[in-house]
Amino acid sequence: MKAIRKAKVTYAILFLVALVLFLAEKPGTVTYAASKKNGLKNYKTITVEKSQKIKGMVYSMEKNGDGYTVIAAKNGDQKTILSYCDSPAVTTNGKYVYYATGEFQMMSNYPIYSNVKIYQYNINTQKQKKIMQRKDAGLMMVPFASDGTYVYAGNATQYGSVYGNLTVINAKKKTKVTVGCDVSKVQKVKNKVLVSATDAPHGALYLINPNGKKAKKLSEENVVKVKVKGKYIYFTEATLSLQSRECRCDLNGKNKKVLKDWK
Repeated sequence: MKAIRKAKVTYAILFLVALVLFLAEKPGTVTYAASKKNGLKNYKTITVEKSQKIKGMVYSMEKNGDGYTVIAAKNGDQKTILSYCDSPAVTTNGKYVYYATGEFQMMSNYPIYSNVKIYQYNINTQKQKKIMQRKDAGLMMVPFASDGTYVYAGNATQYGSVYGNLTVINAKKKTKVTVGCDVSKVQKVKNKVLVSATDAPHGALYLINPNGKKAKKLSEENVVKVKVKGKYIYFTEATLSLQSRECRCDLNGKNKKVLKDWK
């Protein structure tokens, strides 16, 4: 009898596992999954110009009136996961989406918004929480990267992938640190975050703590190329007169060395 009961339990478990696998692979079903490990590499920046694929799901943005819509597609099945946002970019890891909204005020050189809010949106539960609010009028803030705890945002500019006045938001504590530099990319370097702005117009190179504190400027001029390889950060500085030089420093920002001087 014990053997029979054990066999029945085993069969029931195998049946449930098979059922779960069947539902997960059922054609036309959109499923969402986040990486088990948090990190900057797990979050992708989505814009109208650039879609991203995360665990088989393709995320894209479409223009929607004065704002944008975020869409996910898999195996021919398409679903709107965020019906409207004002930020021209969002960042997602397939489970959470960080986006911004605001109240349009006027058009000068750039659109000006007041009451700008940045939200964390859970794709699975469709619940959201506000992690930052700026009531005064200014440029739209764009959350373009995250590591699961900190959200990296900056002011929208005419250069698209370049953001001004870098701000780091703690999504759990809802606090923020203003770094203030231009940025087009953030990447993890050991226990620090490397901040570069190599897209036009170029900005200086910085190392910051993940929370945005203790910013260390690595370059004397704006930087047009950056590469992290082995024990060093390699970068090319350039002046407005188009002179350039190649440099490197340790991963902690120390021991800067000129490899090829100004030319």
